[in-house]
Amino acid sequence: MAIKEFEYYHGAVLTKLLRKDIPMTLTLIETDKNQSWSAYKISSNKNDYIFYVKYCLSPQVTKKHVRWTFRFTNEHLNELKKFLSNNLWLVLVCAQKDCKTKPMELCLLNKKEILEGIDIDSINQQTFTVYSESRKELKVCGTMNEKKFTVERDRIRCIV
Repeated sequence: MAIKEFEYYHGAVLTKLLRKDIPMTLTLIETDKNQSWSAYKISSNKNDYIFYVKYCLSPQVTKKHVRWTFRFTNEHLNELKKFLSNNLWLVLVCAQKDCKTKPMELCLLNKKEILEGIDIDSINQQTFTVYSESRKELKVCGTMNEKKFTVERDRIRCIV
């Protein structure tokens, strides 16, 4: 059975989230084939989380940084809205086609950062852009906040 591209990148996220010394359970929230299959519920003894996963394979590379832009259509924004009453996290998988020699980053945004960065009620496409510089934390900006904010590269460790 062939592995679809999204399964590969979502699998990387789920492996990072679940491979800990903490017992956790995983539930796929969207089971309708017409949905994006991007949302997962992960529960631990302490918390329940909803992770919405998007990936980008085509970064812009400059001398200073590598930059990934994640586009959110109306459909994506409506999906995010469904989960706002939960402990929502957005996982942006910053990848490149050659993942063996090019590092991949996971950028996790909490609900507050999501809502400050994009207008989920907009009828227009919204974006998040993630900047990666060598030996520095990730920088992120959204459609609504041109000023970049910092996201720790190892933020995934705070999920317990």
